[in-house]
Amino acid sequence: MNQPIIKQLEDFKEGDYIRGKFAVRNKETPREYKNKPGRYFFLGVGDKTGEISLKYWGGPEDKSLMALYNSLEVGDVIEVTGEVAMDKYDNVLTLSMDEGIHVLRKCSEDEYEPKDFLPLSDRNLDDMMEEMHALISSVSETNLRALLESYFSEESFAQAFKESPAAMKHHHSYLGGLLEHTLNVAKLCEIVSNNYPGLNRDLLLTAAILHDVGKISVYKAITSIDMTDQGKFLGHITLGSAILEERLKGIASFPDVLKMKLKHVILSHHGNVESGYQTPKGLKIPEAGVLYYADLLDAKVKDYLQEMEKEKNVEDDWVYLRGVGNEVYMK
Repeated sequence: MNQPIIKQLEDFKEGDYIRGKFAVRNKETPREYKNKPGRYFFLGVGDKTGEISLKYWGGPEDKSLMALYNSLEVGDVIEVTGEVAMDKYDNVLTLSMDEGIHVLRKCSEDEYEPKDFLPLSDRNLDDMMEEMHALISSVSETNLRALLESYFSEESFAQAFKESPAAMKHHHSYLGGLLEHTLNVAKLCEIVSNNYPGLNRDLLLTAAILHDVGKISVYKAITSIDMTDQGKFLGHITLGSAILEERLKGIASFPDVLKMKLKHVILSHHGNVESGYQTPKGLKIPEAGVLYYADLLDAKVKDYLQEMEKEKNVEDDWVYLRGVGNEVYMK
């Protein structure tokens, strides 16, 4: 076999024999072969250009495979050699490795730069923060503006908000994703408020800017984007609400009714969960409905574009995108 070539994930093609360093994104418990002794396992691995499923096929004795599997954690960086193949079940590219033939080695921390494995927003983070501060300055209601400034004047919060992803897998799942998504949602809300003068623009913009602040406590991003324990237990809406309560305590003049409206708009930005899906039923003021739909619109549009981006190297006019659920015209 020829020497493996060093490649980033976005350049993988079926049949390549590659070598590279990738961050572990997720793990699946080893499974036993159906017709022979031994086990195999799956890892989700990635670099800043994409992600791929790695299939590690063990030998008849599974002791070494289990030792290897147990030595790996989400966020570890591994060096691997393997073959890029098309998975016949999922019809996606995978990285296939055989014990004793290919290499899978855990790297020490001095062998890599963590941020090299995380994707970054295409938009300039500093420019987006300037836009955010301009929106905050445009809020005329003094209590709402004071609340926003209490968040964004705090350097540690502003830096965390600026760099945080908005998700692990779906929309805006990269560094700067939370800032980008929030800015998009706030701008959509501003457009709607300009078209409907009856809306409370200041309330709507404040809720839009703060609706996802809990995500800075939900996600941790070192070499991979993963969820914190409190993120798994509580979720971003609960965590964001707790932060909001603390900030509101510092503004004694904040009117009670305005406070309740703001909490309602933020707490209901995913609607009410009924029968396993989200629904906007139960929204008490129109601003809550606007934020619900603006948040949903930005998330769905970005999901669609990210699914298309994954297949940007495919030359076919029409491509079936699993994340979209149908064929999409790519030209």
